[in-house]
Amino acid sequence: MNFDKDKLIQLKEDITHDDRPLFVEDVLKNPEEWASWEDVEYCCDNPGIFDVHYLNSVEDRSDYVTPVKMMSNPEVDVHLTSTRFNTHDPYVTIGAKQLLEKKHSIIITNFEHHNKNAKDMIDFLLQLFYYDLDNHGVWPARISSNSGHAHLYCGLKDSNSFPPHVDGPCNFIFQLYGENKFTTYENKKCALTATQTSFNTSAEERKELYDNLRIIEERVMKPGDMVYVPSRQYHYVEPLSDRMSLSFPLILKGPTSVML
Repeated sequence: MNFDKDKLIQLKEDITHDDRPLFVEDVLKNPEEWASWEDVEYCCDNPGIFDVHYLNSVEDRSDYVTPVKMMSNPEVDVHLTSTRFNTHDPYVTIGAKQLLEKKHSIIITNFEHHNKNAKDMIDFLLQLFYYDLDNHGVWPARISSNSGHAHLYCGLKDSNSFPPHVDGPCNFIFQLYGENKFTTYENKKCALTATQTSFNTSAEERKELYDNLRIIEERVMKPGDMVYVPSRQYHYVEPLSDRMSLSFPLILKGPTSVML
């Protein structure tokens, strides 16, 4: 396998009785083999096969960030996106290169269909964290688009990113190309509330939330490094260069333990 299994096995031991964010260096042996810019173009050119989104433009960390789904028109074989690029026409044609040049981040949420390394990582994590929970079946599980897939995140320097946020599943995030500054926070989101702020949350409320998060650690992630982020743990990614990272979200307990 093209990754260090022993370091992931050790990670499991480290979080078994103390579930916390952890950084691990040099887990991927050849990170350049996991994804390329040509792969990104291919996936964006085939939105009927790959689930591709891009992030809307924002000016400030407190702005609301929305993933916009890319679609295709089989009649003319062009991409159909939202009206963010043209307020007069209902659809505009745009590809990966244009999105990246406009400082949008691109997310491909089923990248394992294109890369065997990603598929092998999913299979290994599912086996490593296998747990037969009484009356609920075997977990972790590929139960939705949120769990059991490989999410490729990519963008050019100064491209936008999600603000500080939490995810329902646990996340295993690997740096493939370039550098990100990754911040983990002590704060966790209550399991009795929604994971994300809503569109109706004001910029002032979001800024107050982000400014009052308590930092655990800030780390510059280099190709091959990984970070484990527990379910509902606040974290933030700041791109420092052109970059790619691969995230593996997994629900590691029974179906009622995580609200998506």
